[in-house]
Amino acid sequence: MYNFTPVSAMLGGLIIGVSVVLFFYTTGRMAGISGIFANTVTTKTNRSSNLLFLLGLVVGPLIYFYTTNGPANFKITDSLVLIIIGGLLVGLGTR
Repeated sequence: MYNFTPVSAMLGGLIIGVSVVLFFYTTGRMAGISGIFANTVTTKTNRSSNLLFLLGLVVGPLIYFYTTNGPANFKITDSLVLIIIGGLLVGLGTR
């Protein structure tokens, strides 16, 4: 945690929170990526808005990359065990 920046983290969390609330308010649906992806693949209902949501997940980082002259500078763990545990926790949290 040598490069933790609380202001950036708080602003990022605020942006995500506002986005989720706006998505729910405008569509009446929760902004869960697993559900949105599954509905895009399996049903025709709301397919265009789901595709736009998924496109935004891809385009957002690309905009960041090209406007800041490179990728975000951060380091994740090298521990395979921690990565697997994190993946399992995320998977449990989505259901």
